[in-house]
Amino acid sequence: MKIKTSAIVLAAGRGSRMKTDVHKQFLLLGGKPILYYCLKTFEDSFIDEIVLVTGEGEIAYCHREIRYSIIICDPSLNKFVGR
Repeated sequence: MKIKTSAIVLAAGRGSRMKTDVHKQFLLLGGKPILYYCLKTFEDSFIDEIVLVTGEGEIAYCHREIRYSIIICDPSLNKFVGR
């Protein structure tokens, strides 16, 4: 039996030290949000499932802009949204 391996990506930071209104995980690098590169690395690895923990107000943005087959949940971990 194959053991399922998951990656939990914590992406609920605000980026206040960066002195920008854009949260640091959503800053663009090469035309894509920084978070994209993290998720892409896991997607290209042996990881079976990616769980993205993000702020509740950022769930729609992640679905729209990141476009990965991921599980997104709010920081309280009380509810899971989409897949």
